[in-house]
Amino acid sequence: MNKQRGRIGDEAIKKATGRTPEKWFDILNKAGGKKMTHTDIARFLSTHYIKSGWWAQMVTVEYEREQGRRKVNENADGFIVGVHKTVHMPLKQLEKEWNDLASSHLVAQKHLMPIPTKSKRRMLRYKADVGSLVVYFDDRGEGKSRIMVESVRLPSQKMVEENRTFWKKVLSNIG
Repeated sequence: MNKQRGRIGDEAIKKATGRTPEKWFDILNKAGGKKMTHTDIARFLSTHYIKSGWWAQMVTVEYEREQGRRKVNENADGFIVGVHKTVHMPLKQLEKEWNDLASSHLVAQKHLMPIPTKSKRRMLRYKADVGSLVVYFDDRGEGKSRIMVESVRLPSQKMVEENRTFWKKVLSNIG
């Protein structure tokens, strides 16, 4: 059975790491994982077992969920949710459409305040009425571009679905 715990199914974890989540949980329990921090668990896994840091993080997150220490869409800073849309348009045009939307009446209710960023990646950061917002732009080739809007530092799981629904509606106005 391919149990779906959070975002990653059991079969995907087994395929990528060679072990089922239950086997990882046994290993972590024997190593004292219940008393370890998130960083300590991930470091333990990547040092001793899993070469991919990303997969060490995913196993750590699933372990924390299994222990009741973390909920789906939760990270150390609160809750997080992202929505994205790929469109047939050049990146510059997509960025312009986002800027128009960001200053629209619809988005004004989020009270976005730009935060400077030094990232080399095409992205914008905002402080929002609740939490923060990060907007990423990617060239997908063949005249396509993608925008991803990520609400971060949300205070509750309830806010995840509210933000997912809101930003999907906003992105439906692009393209």
